[in-house]
Amino acid sequence: YAVDGGGIMGLARTLARHNGYADRITGIKQWSSWAQLPELVDIAISDQIGLFCFETGILEFMADVRQRLLKPGGRIIPREIQMWVAPVEVPDAFAKVEFWNSPRAGFDFRPASDIAHNTGYPLKIEASQLLGSPACGHSFDMHTAVDGPFSLQAGLPVERAGVLHGIGGWFHAQLSASVTMTNSPLAPDRINRRNV
Repeated sequence: YAVDGGGIMGLARTLARHNGYADRITGIKQWSSWAQLPELVDIAISDQIGLFCFETGILEFMADVRQRLLKPGGRIIPREIQMWVAPVEVPDAFAKVEFWNSPRAGFDFRPASDIAHNTGYPLKIEASQLLGSPACGHSFDMHTAVDGPFSLQAGLPVERAGVLHGIGGWFHAQLSASVTMTNSPLAPDRINRRNV
């Protein structure tokens, strides 16, 4: 069962048909949290990881899938997602934050600065922009993770001279015992997905 509430479902059905899988893949155009399947599934696969793991709803969706749609003992892919962080020097991104500290059109926008400084910004971080080694701040076992508050904790020593503009973040997903997927700036085979 391929489940998605967006317009991509039409393309998924066309691709399944075009490649001879129409008799094996049933497309359901509905969000997984609303979908009803005629049977429980052996494996649930999701790519709702986003830029930094949790922001696209994977924790919520997979908790629901485990409860309603997955057979007891069923598998989830990815089985684990780690949130990695590192100190970064990113002057272009920081300029967008500092924008709010200067008058614009005769108005003072400094009160917006607090929000700007505490917001995640999508960007592509390069290895050369890291000021120190990354650390895993949190790891989710997708067979037990719940949608709720969690804490991220990591020691991030700065190891080279530069200006600390923020903390960069990315994910590392364990798809199987030997297959991973990451948007890490240090991975030579990183997927083309921005960081935060």
